[in-house]
Amino acid sequence: MVVTALTLLVSAIRDNLPRIERERQEFWQTVYEKIPDIFIDWLNELKVEKNYVDIWRKLIDMRWEEYQEKQSLTRGIWIEELIKNQDSEKFNDAAVRVETLTVSSMLHITRGKAQRDDPLRPYLRTWLAVLNNKLEERIGW
Repeated sequence: MVVTALTLLVSAIRDNLPRIERERQEFWQTVYEKIPDIFIDWLNELKVEKNYVDIWRKLIDMRWEEYQEKQSLTRGIWIEELIKNQDSEKFNDAAVRVETLTVSSMLHITRGKAQRDDPLRPYLRTWLAVLNNKLEERIGW
């Protein structure tokens, strides 16, 4: 769940970078790049054993790569559904972020055994949507 939240934060910043005022872009680009390192530094400050810190680093890197791969797949499926159903629901980066991380997290938690109607799904989606909204509100894009 921690890595999911970190991935949400990093992806929200990345998705919003092009829309941020030019004078603030450099700051947010730096924040975007440093988030995993800051988390790892915090683990080190807590005196977490190095082998566990190394595992966290690998996990963060793996989940970020996985997210980037799955985000394109989610976006493609979502667009197909919107076109097929002529749905007027607003398609945006936040929705793709939340849905990609919902499915990805659900699969990790259930060790790949989750089904489409898994009862965990609405809880994860709600948690991620609320967290995403709070991040965007607090950051103030």
